[in-house]
Amino acid sequence: DEDLEDFEKVLENLKINFEGSNHIKLLEEQIKQFKPLANGQQAPDFTLPDINKNNVSLSDYRGKVVLIDFWASWCRPCRLQNPKLVKLYEKYSDSDFEILGVSLDGTGRQKYPEKDWKEAIEKDNLTWDHVSELTGWKTAVRELYNLNSIPYTVLIDKEGKIVAKNLRDLDLEIKIKQLVNNG
Repeated sequence: DEDLEDFEKVLENLKINFEGSNHIKLLEEQIKQFKPLANGQQAPDFTLPDINKNNVSLSDYRGKVVLIDFWASWCRPCRLQNPKLVKLYEKYSDSDFEILGVSLDGTGRQKYPEKDWKEAIEKDNLTWDHVSELTGWKTAVRELYNLNSIPYTVLIDKEGKIVAKNLRDLDLEIKIKQLVNNG
């Protein structure tokens, strides 16, 4: 979706030059699916319960740079990424930066998803807010953010607009630093 503008230009040319093409409808569907999540678009708001069953909304963080971190206690790559997020949070949390952890715990293979989720938060020292419906991949936020794998991150600026997706390590830190210093 980073090249959405180019795809829209291609679509217009297809419509002019190949009016009856099947590719037009396919491209239109793809653009329609990805446009709401493109960089510069307002991040879709959602409300989910936190670990104490209090509702937390993404819009509660307006005015801050927010990294939505989609993860789960059973996801090894997610857990390996957590120490890096802890360091980023410690470094930038005093500069209007927040992380909102959205857990996909609650798959059919988990016997005690809530316990697993809370233990992972504690063990990995994740001191930011965490939310989950504990319904695994059936969470409403999955469709809202069109995610198919985790870990998956969405970086949002202080105005609530999507700035980047799936940045890691130094690329993520550079972008966070730019946003907290310029916003």
